[in-house]
Amino acid sequence: MVRFADDSLLLCHRGKGKQVYEQLRKWIEKRELILNEEKTQIVNILDGSIEFLGFRIVRRKSSKGRHYYHTEPSPKACAKMREVIREETRRNTFNKDEKEVFGKVNQRLRGWSEYYHYGNSTRTFGKMQNYVEERMRQWLWKKHNKKHGHYSYYSNEKLHQQYGLIKLPLYAAWKYS
Repeated sequence: MVRFADDSLLLCHRGKGKQVYEQLRKWIEKRELILNEEKTQIVNILDGSIEFLGFRIVRRKSSKGRHYYHTEPSPKACAKMREVIREETRRNTFNKDEKEVFGKVNQRLRGWSEYYHYGNSTRTFGKMQNYVEERMRQWLWKKHNKKHGHYSYYSNEKLHQQYGLIKLPLYAAWKYS
């Protein structure tokens, strides 16, 4: 059983899902609690993936041929983060100071990366880093009404060194802790 606040994930042997579900339902009813039937499901991890607390968990095969459970930010969590970045860099923010906008974006990225860093998140973090760099480049470009040299004028190095955009960790935290 994996539990966080009122969210739970029960893992059991193949074919035992319905039996465990019935035991859980009875246990919850005895305590006069309510099981959310809409959110409750029985899933075979071998047939697909599970989304739990913003993570997607899927069974994969390693390069050595061994199976493992790959855990990364869910597509929904990534889409939500991209929307947050879009909100912070909309046209109505062109009047704000660059330090303020980059500071808010960094704050959001830092929190997001701290939460998701302990999964197998390096590929997802790389994609998010590329998205944020491009979005910040476009924001600066439009804010300053530039005409030419989109990439050369606001290179990734300039975004990180001059404007202070943070870099997401592109290594697995659990390997180094």
